[in-house]
Amino acid sequence: MFIGLIYLWSFVSILWPSLLGIVALSITEYASLKEVLMSSFGDTVPVLVLFAMILFGAIQHAGVTQYISRWFLTRKMINGRPVIFSFIFIYTAYVLAALSANILPALLLMWSILYNVLKDVGYKKEISTQP
Repeated sequence: MFIGLIYLWSFVSILWPSLLGIVALSITEYASLKEVLMSSFGDTVPVLVLFAMILFGAIQHAGVTQYISRWFLTRKMINGRPVIFSFIFIYTAYVLAALSANILPALLLMWSILYNVLKDVGYKKEISTQP
């Protein structure tokens, strides 16, 4: 298996052969998937971030975050009141983080929603050169 991984690392790329090696180690009787992930990533937080980013990338690709951001922007109470919008947005992030076992997935979801809100409102990703 190691020689196969060296071949794939040399001629394909680094990411997919590494993930294939993790899966291959968990299929063999070397260790369980949890033990392989813990020994390869070091802690539960990088594993959580990896799988949360995969999950929320799929959610964003499906357009769910765009739907939620437009729902935020179409409320009559929020129109023309940026302070109220900020309060409701931060409060929503707080409630999601409080209801989940870990704060990071809720913040990643709200981050994606915020990018869609800023895009719908008209903000652009550029750096200002003025002092």
